[in-house]
Amino acid sequence: MKFIEKTRDEIPRLVIQDEKTNKFIYSNNVIYDESLNPGILDYLGFAFDGNSVKLREKSLFKYYCRAYKKVRLSNWKSEKSGRKKHRKSLYINYTHLGIRRKGHGNFLNYALRAQQIFDDSPSTINLMESQVKNHWRKINKRLKK
Repeated sequence: MKFIEKTRDEIPRLVIQDEKTNKFIYSNNVIYDESLNPGILDYLGFAFDGNSVKLREKSLFKYYCRAYKKVRLSNWKSEKSGRKKHRKSLYINYTHLGIRRKGHGNFLNYALRAQQIFDDSPSTINLMESQVKNHWRKINKRLKK
């Protein structure tokens, strides 16, 4: 804590927000909070429990909320026109079909790249790929046939 306070004091305009700051103890591949209960470290979109790394639940929630919103729009447009031609942008932006888009990918591409980067470290179990593997089934289940 002394090091953090000293660093904060040495850097002008550096603000450390107390509500976004937590103290953890890392011991024997387990993270504990200040009251010595098992905890989870949330940092830069990932959640780490001392043994495994996952995408933050909030990130997955936002991905699926946006995908389902696009599904509803696609269903509405398909009903209105009588054709299923309004699914291309849904598939490109929210499924594995858009992973290799020119210039950039989609959230699934991000998850797979994160999985590959974390796989370079054999000390953690990386669950990013397994968190998004059922995306196709979940999205197609909501699409009207």
